[in-house]
Amino acid sequence: MDTHIKFMVDCSDLLLLPQPTLATAIIYHHKHSHYYSIHPTLSQMDSELLSATCLHLACKTTETPRKLRDIINVGYYISTKQSTGTPTALVLGETYWQLKDTMQKSEIILLRILSFNTMIHLPYQYIPAVIYSIRGHASQPYLRRIAQSAFILVNDLVASFGTWMKIESRCGEYTAVTVALAAVYINLASVESMPMLDLKQVCRGFIREAHMHWVKGNLCNVDLNYRQVLIQE
Repeated sequence: MDTHIKFMVDCSDLLLLPQPTLATAIIYHHKHSHYYSIHPTLSQMDSELLSATCLHLACKTTETPRKLRDIINVGYYISTKQSTGTPTALVLGETYWQLKDTMQKSEIILLRILSFNTMIHLPYQYIPAVIYSIRGHASQPYLRRIAQSAFILVNDLVASFGTWMKIESRCGEYTAVTVALAAVYINLASVESMPMLDLKQVCRGFIREAHMHWVKGNLCNVDLNYRQVLIQE
């Protein structure tokens, strides 16, 4: 796991953030990194500052209210823990006010990089619907297992910068639904005792018949990229 991802995960745990909020923050970070990969001459902001800023903006976007002071305190606590091994609480003083001012400026920079488009469509909301659509083909224990594995697969894909950006570049606005379908479909194939469903059965109700070939190609792309993530790990 990348350092900045671990930092955000640790902060998210202390802030009790739901997974969609964390995933949104991670994708913000991906988009920021992608922007600077295109413009390498520009100077990037500090990694931990960026991670905290992404979390702060994600909390606003996903309507998960957390005070800026809490995010700064938690970020400082995790930062000192990772750097020195001894977590240190941030007292209300000059350092805090400097961090607050810097984060507010960083948020403006991040918003500009995102072109003020902060809405991130995530695959999580589609997985239950896909599972429900195939409920007649498997028992509840199998479906529960497939759903859990699909959520884990999506978490892995979201956390991987290269993989997520590749998928997003191919799928565009259909990234969320395609990844959700792929996550379920890939896990269906992993259950040996369950009859393999045709792709049309899984996608029915989500993708038009005319788009089936295009989606199938993208599902294969998601599968290949996910296998690369597993190999790297």
